Amino acid sequence: MKVRGGKRRGSIALLGLVGLMFLSVVFLALVNYCWVWLMRVQIQNAADAASLATVQAFANDALLAGIEPGLSENFTKARDVGVEYAAWNPSLGQPTPLDPNYGNLVPGELVLGALDIPAKMITPEESAATNAARVLLEHVADARGPVVTILGGTGILPYAGVVVASTAYLDHQVIGFRPLGTNPIPVGPIALPATGSDPFQGTTTDDLRFHPSRGTFVSGSDGLPEVSFTISVAPVGGQAAAYQTGLRNPADVLRTGTLATDLKSLGGELRLDSQNRLQLPAAYPMTRENLLRLRTAFDEVADGRQVAFAVLDSAGVGDIVVKGWVAARVVRTVPVNDDSFIFVLQPTLMVQGSALTDASRAGVNGGLVPTPTVGKVRLVE
Repeated sequence: MKVRGGKRRGSIALLGLVGLMFLSVVFLALVNYCWVWLMRVQIQNAADAASLATVQAFANDALLAGIEPGLSENFTKARDVGVEYAAWNPSLGQPTPLDPNYGNLVPGELVLGALDIPAKMITPEESAATNAARVLLEHVADARGPVVTILGGTGILPYAGVVVASTAYLDHQVIGFRPLGTNPIPVGPIALPATGSDPFQGTTTDDLRFHPSRGTFVSGSDGLPEVSFTISVAPVGGQAAAYQTGLRNPADVLRTGTLATDLKSLGGELRLDSQNRLQLPAAYPMTRENLLRLRTAFDEVADGRQVAFAVLDSAGVGDIVVKGWVAARVVRTVPVNDDSFIFVLQPTLMVQGSALTDASRAGVNGGLVPTPTVGKVRLVE
């Protein structure tokens, strides 16, 4: 009887040992999986940071102007920014390396091109139509080498292939703006008349360029025209119009930007409706005194800052209907008489995190107003 009992205890011990070994393997496999997953997350974060930073870097006035050599120089600088941001997001215990791929070759780790939004396909090119950057990081045997797992020293699953991709693009399908916290949005309470759908079609000159370090305009062509608009005490068709969404004077809003409190009557945001139109609650009751205040405010923001303006669809007695937005820098004002003045704008590419975008609206009610001067950088994958 004792011998039989000893055999049973030996069998139980053997089964326990086998079970322990099985659990150990399962535990190590789980730890290994978590390790590889963590490495994948780090690599993905680096790819996302690089793609977003690259688009943010080339989305500026050089892209809007679309002329050489400034355009190519802009893309080269943007690639360097992407490489820098990848390195700032470490993976595998070190700064993430990224090949800038200056030749824009495919396949390549950093490819710039024009993105077809519905198909999520990017056509490699460096032109004024470029709107996206794709980052591909392949940790496999033939590229970069696979990820060494936590079980590498045991000979069990020592390596794992990790491939991540990230595509960021400049989304111009802007349907509105929503303030982020207490930060104002740079939307001035002025609606611009449009020829067709573009207020800047009536271009006349290109004699000035903005000097960023000076914060002013200097002589010289830059591919971006200067366009004049008239605003008066008694606006008529074809003129700009001031509107009011809150209690503040439009001159003060132009200086500081639009606040969430300015938009209470509109639910806290400027947003086109389902038909791509926005009816503002009231046109501003202009007087000569208020006209002078508005001109003074225009002079104060003629320091190169970017301001978004509404695009007029129609103006009635008690309301202003808009159908989109454009962005510009204020160049100067020109007095006409006590009842009106002219303000001169230069188009600019303004990238705003507070912008609201919706690609599904593109074909609604004649389509959204093209907004090459306003956009938001987003991830598509």
